[in-house]
Amino acid sequence: MKMIAMVKEFDRNIITIAGGPHISGLADHTMRIVKDLDYGFCGEAEAGIVKFCRIMAGEDGAALSGVPGLVYRKDGRVMINERAIVEDLDKLEFPEWDLIDPRTYPVAPQGTFTKRLPVAPILTSRGCPYECTYCGVKSNTGRKYRTRSPENVIAEIELLVSKYAVREIHIEDDNFTLDRNRVVRFCNLLIDKKIDISWACPNGVRLDTLDADILKLMERAGCYSFAIGIESGSPKF
Repeated sequence: MKMIAMVKEFDRNIITIAGGPHISGLADHTMRIVKDLDYGFCGEAEAGIVKFCRIMAGEDGAALSGVPGLVYRKDGRVMINERAIVEDLDKLEFPEWDLIDPRTYPVAPQGTFTKRLPVAPILTSRGCPYECTYCGVKSNTGRKYRTRSPENVIAEIELLVSKYAVREIHIEDDNFTLDRNRVVRFCNLLIDKKIDISWACPNGVRLDTLDADILKLMERAGCYSFAIGIESGSPKF
């Protein structure tokens, strides 16, 4: 809120936009509380943000009501457009790592510690089919579980290693180990290609997706740490 206020104090014509978990979960509340916020996006914004920018630049005559996921004000009301999700995550381009060079990150940008530096965060899936009451995933990326192929993930890791000297990967998925076959394929590719990295899952994995075999394979592939979710203190639930 302070940052947005500073921007508007500098120039009221600068357009301010918010995205991420807070506005995705509390869109109406956020727009009413943060008076200097012009627009927001709920959920995944890859398609919507491009269309929005074209409208703002006068290159697209479409109405704001046609921008997926957009949150905006109209006649004193907060309008929240229907979201869009990316079905095929492999079609998304890799991040512009030159603009967020991992070599400039602080020592522990994700989680509480790292083993090797530089470290880079990646997402290999979106969504989670479970309904844990305390979790905000369904407000952000939804309950439909979608994944990048292991080959696509490995290609990004190879880019990070070769171009940015990255030595550790933090997989920030909400449920990385849900698809056992995909984890096996991912680990085997790391091993077969002899990619020298350490990796961790600081965002956590479900206990019921793990067993001795998958843990041993993950360790062989360079995994050294992960958080776990304790969904209930009772085995019955």
